[in-house]
Amino acid sequence: MKNRIVLFVIITLLFTTLRFAQNTYPQEDKDWLIASLDSSFEQSGIIGNIIDHRVYEAVPKLEHNFWWRNCEDQILYLRALTVLGSDKSYEYTKAFLDSLDNSTSEKYNNCGYKLGTKVEAIYLLYKMNDFSRVDEVFELLDKDKANDRLLPYSIQLLPYIYKNIPSHKERAKQELINAVRNSTDEYAIFSSTLDLTQAFGEEELDTMIELFKTLTVPQAKRAILQLYFTKVKDKFDLRGLLQETLPVETSSMLRLYYIKVMLRGFSTTADYKFVQDYLKNNPYDSLSTLINSELNRFISYPPKTVSTLTMLDTLTSYTKQCYGYEWLKDEAYKAELLNKITNAKTKLNTGDSLGCRTEVASFQSSVNQVHQDSVGSYPKYVSNEGYKFLYYYAKYILERLPEPVEGLPVK
Repeated sequence: MKNRIVLFVIITLLFTTLRFAQNTYPQEDKDWLIASLDSSFEQSGIIGNIIDHRVYEAVPKLEHNFWWRNCEDQILYLRALTVLGSDKSYEYTKAFLDSLDNSTSEKYNNCGYKLGTKVEAIYLLYKMNDFSRVDEVFELLDKDKANDRLLPYSIQLLPYIYKNIPSHKERAKQELINAVRNSTDEYAIFSSTLDLTQAFGEEELDTMIELFKTLTVPQAKRAILQLYFTKVKDKFDLRGLLQETLPVETSSMLRLYYIKVMLRGFSTTADYKFVQDYLKNNPYDSLSTLINSELNRFISYPPKTVSTLTMLDTLTSYTKQCYGYEWLKDEAYKAELLNKITNAKTKLNTGDSLGCRTEVASFQSSVNQVHQDSVGSYPKYVSNEGYKFLYYYAKYILERLPEPVEGLPVK
């Protein structure tokens, strides 16, 4: 959830920045960029600024000048026309590819790296939902791999092929997986993993789990966890996968990340106990101090969307689990606490929210008293771990319930 919030903030800031840039970019600068389309100036920087600042006023000039520009400039112009939403971008891209295929003019015969230019144009077609060409994509991919290019350009086209060209789906799938496995450059690792996670849906869950287990690149594993598993977390046992992976994970960065996901993400008694036991069994883990810190500052937070009644059910489960873990001791005391929750649920179900509040407050007060004075409360006992779950979860329930108003009846 926190990762989603961070991602949302980043995206919001990005779009706010783009809108701000578009609205505040000086008109004289826009005019200069548009006028520069008629000049002999090197066009890549000009086109880059037109795209970055969304200079829509440049579209007529881009369309008018497109055909007399050299081949290298034309692909830049097509990129800008596509981003700016020109209604001629599709027509021009198709015609440009036809010229690359068939024209005998010097302009297209000397078009730099013609295969790469074709694939760039095909990428634009894919963005416009035309998937009629594919062979050049794999031809360029094979050449880039043969030349040990760190991040083959064609990789970013593979998600489109995987989703939209059934005859080449399997190869696109394998190339995406291989790109993640074989990347060594940090940017290439992230970019390849991003392409992979954008392509695969829940139908490839088994493939992704197996890939996650066998990968040795920490950045790729974390990206799969963040970008893919969070999308399909309701379709499989993510907690179980992390618990299985943690003891054998060689990356200290990932071990700590798994622990944070368990404690801050799942945030249940079982997760806390698992991490606690892991630390007991691995006291010399290089992260022991950091793991202890995570455990010490842990507090269980309920999802904001759950009902108060569901929270009371969770408090019942936590009470039983704490007793099972010996974070809560004395059978009679456990029964006393469970009885308070049962009474709270009964009152809530009959519309007596204030009566429910009284029972939950009594539960919380009892847990607090026994935790603070376990010697005087013997045989009752609440450990620090039990307190983290029982006291604070009761606190969150109380925050959902109305407080008594002086002069008004209780019910």
